This record gives sequence, C-alpha cells and structure tokens, in this order.
Amino acid sequence: MKGMLSEEQRVALRHRLQTTTDAQVCRRCGALLSLDEGHSATEVAGEFGVTRQTLYNWRQRLHDDALSLADQSRSGRPAKWKPEHLAGLEDALARSPRDFGFQMVGWTAGLLKTMLIQTHGLQVSEDSVRDKLHELGYVWKRFRYTLRPDPQRVKKTAHPQCYQ
Repeated sequence: MKGMLSEEQRVALRHRLQTTTDAQVCRRCGALLSLDEGHSATEVAGEFGVTRQTLYNWRQRLHDDALSLADQSRSGRPAKWKPEHLAGLEDALARSPRDFGFQMVGWTAGLLKTMLIQTHGLQVSEDSVRDKLHELGYVWKRFRYTLRPDPQRVKKTAHPQCYQ
C-alpha cells in the first residue's frame, strides 16, 4: 500500500503523531504511516497488535475525515444507581439491619446488596455497593469478631523463673 497517502495527509499524520497526547491516535497515525512506507498490512498489523481489517478501517476513516482518527465520546451503559437508591442506602445505614428483618447487628456489603434487591429491586454487586459507600464518604471495614479477655489467664500462665 505504498504511497496510499497524499503528501498533505503524510505531513498531517506526522505532525499529529508528534503532537498528540492520545495514545490511540498515536498508534493509528504510526500504523498508517508504516503502511504508506510500503510495509505489508500483515506486518503492520502484527507490529501494532491489531487485525488487518482494523488497519483498513483506520485507512477508510482517514480517507473520509482526517480528524476521525480519535475515538468519539460514547455514552456507555446507563447507570443503575438512581437518587432514590442512594437515599435508600443512606437510610439503611442510619438504621439497624434488624429494622429490615435481618438477624444481624451490623451491615455488610452482602447484606446491603440483599436489602437493595428486596426494597428497591436494584441488582448490583457487592463491589458496586462498596464503591457507592466510598463515594458517599463512608469508611468501610469488615467486621472482626473479638473475644473477651480470659479472666483466668493469669492463673493459667506459667510463673516466671526465680533467681538462680
């Protein structure tokens, strides 16, 4: 595909390669310039870790619009968490799990997840619950069960050695 670019495109790609801060744009410019230098699509695809079809797509994008080498912003997956879910989470944290019918004395991420499913129908992971707690400013620690000190401990320990 040697010489597939016009001189203007070649200059623009070299300039963009040196000035961009976007790694994806840098990668695409480098691959297209390598193709233009006469390297085969298979070689370039292997060097840049993409398929040949990806190279052809990038070339087409450059042909259609030189500025389209950058990724367009995307909206992504809609958020599951709504304001009423966050309010429910904060309400639950202000109360005991027993108020919700659980036989526990403290909240865990798993228990909060179960509560959100039962009260709001919100299907989220425990990690998601922990993330929201962090966003809300809560410090999250796992429960640690501790035993009371044994009052008979002193009697059970060996006496220190006497002076010899």
